[in-house]
Amino acid sequence: MSGPVASSKASPTSFLLKASAVSVQTTNPARRLRQMATTPVRAMLGHDRMLDWFFLMYWAARGTFHKFTRHSRVFSASRIGIVSMWDENQASLGEVTAPNKAAYCCRHGYSWLPQTAGFVAARPIAWSKIYFLRQLLPQYDWLMWSDVDSLITNPAIALEHLVDQPADLLITRDHIGVNSGSFLLRNTAWSRSFLDALWDLPSQPEYQSAYSLSSDRMWENRAFMLQLRHPDSRRHARIIPQRQLNSYHPALTPAGPASAHRPGDFVLHLPGMDNPTRLQILSAYARDGASPV
Repeated sequence: MSGPVASSKASPTSFLLKASAVSVQTTNPARRLRQMATTPVRAMLGHDRMLDWFFLMYWAARGTFHKFTRHSRVFSASRIGIVSMWDENQASLGEVTAPNKAAYCCRHGYSWLPQTAGFVAARPIAWSKIYFLRQLLPQYDWLMWSDVDSLITNPAIALEHLVDQPADLLITRDHIGVNSGSFLLRNTAWSRSFLDALWDLPSQPEYQSAYSLSSDRMWENRAFMLQLRHPDSRRHARIIPQRQLNSYHPALTPAGPASAHRPGDFVLHLPGMDNPTRLQILSAYARDGASPV
């Protein structure tokens, strides 16, 4: 692959770089760098006092910024990913929701990670959610899981505003319990162990005494509900208000307005609906932003 073609015109900064070569020498590297950067500008403008104030304010602000970032969780956008999955039975939903999520990722610089193959055949397909997350998590700082029957309805909301809090798992709760249709998971040793524990749960007496892997219609969500009862999980997970991450269509919210989607909410999710109804609602929203209410 060829590189960019060099311009024959002189760079606007070439004069500054040449002039900086005659700067007064100093044994302080930071002071020398400042002299190299400012000497040619002073020579051209002759406003020493004005430039002194300018650089004083610049370096003060720069120091304040670094002090702030040292104590804040700052994430590179390339290290945040959004994961979803669907098979041929939900391909029509994927055709509607995938472009929506891909556009959101493009807007914020996140990785869009759709999974349409490689499902674990020995289990109901919903369990492959855990498998895919376990494979992908080590490559990212945070992953957001987003079920195929959901849309981003407020793309202005950045995930950095959600993940800047002391938790490894951010998840919501509805009138039944925690819901694993839309959640955020940080790449930590605990999170990786948590995913392993979810996957192994069907082999544990806690699960086998009450549920069957083949017939339990709560699928992997059951594992989340059971595993998050443990004290260690509660120390690392945070239940956040449902409308921050996982709003439902009003027809699905017998618990009341705390769950129902409103204009401005981040996500619209349609769990428990049949696929034709889901497709009708999601297509209308994706096409023209029609309110789900």
